[in-house]
Amino acid sequence: MSKQLALFTMVYDDDVYLDIFLRYWTRFLPRENIFVLMHANYDRYEALAKGCNTLRINRPAVHDNSERDRWSMISHFVSGACYMFDRAIYTDVDEIIVLDPKVGTNPVEYILDHPDPVVAPTGIDIVHVPDQEPNDYDPTLPVLGQRRHFVHNSWYSKPAITRHAIRWGSGGHYCDQENYVIDPNLTLFHLRLFDNRQFQERRAARYSMIIDPATGKPFPNLGGKTWRTEADYLDEFRLGTIKTAEQLNAPQLNRASYKLRKVKNGIYVRSPTTKRQILRLPPEYVGLF
Repeated sequence: MSKQLALFTMVYDDDVYLDIFLRYWTRFLPRENIFVLMHANYDRYEALAKGCNTLRINRPAVHDNSERDRWSMISHFVSGACYMFDRAIYTDVDEIIVLDPKVGTNPVEYILDHPDPVVAPTGIDIVHVPDQEPNDYDPTLPVLGQRRHFVHNSWYSKPAITRHAIRWGSGGHYCDQENYVIDPNLTLFHLRLFDNRQFQERRAARYSMIIDPATGKPFPNLGGKTWRTEADYLDEFRLGTIKTAEQLNAPQLNRASYKLRKVKNGIYVRSPTTKRQILRLPPEYVGLF
């Protein structure tokens, strides 16, 4: 019997991202190997993910530990799948794991044959540069081609691929495994910033979700920095000369990723390293999704 991989993601108000996610992964996996956890809009996502395993997840009232609880649930789902599948992956729906085209064309085969039990790709943010890419995202065309710019971000070198039970911290950035491997042949493309219009609409919706109704202010432990600021996100980057990257792997970031320290809840963490220089994608990645 051939090896089998289970792929998990979770959706709330993520139609555009789920479309990108499924169009990419169904090239390599049958839909029965894909698990979509739904936190709202159940009927709509059951239609969009027809043929996948869809699970209607109750959504309790938001509180300060909502993300901690959600990631505990995700960890249990994915860990359980490892008893029945050879590998399991969880990524947020705006994250796509891609194999270096110089290494191969099928990320599932590569991951299933990987010798290490827990694996993290190299993390990058796809960044929309409107003065060079003036058009809004067109879902009839590949993302990579419409968007050709990125920054390295080790925060998204997530240990997302596992062969056995695992426990992730909030956001999936860290886990309870000390010796996971960061594979330079795999890249996690984080699409949060891939389209200015999509980002602004999603940020406004997410900001409203993290407000404590008792105080009118955000819960302290919910929402990342970019959901909480009104600043133009491109201000975060050094917008000097944009160079074409020879490769997507960033060894200096990966070395930092190995400097892990164990915190009291048993999760190994590190100080993320982000290189805020926008680079242009190597041409071989254009059109991969």
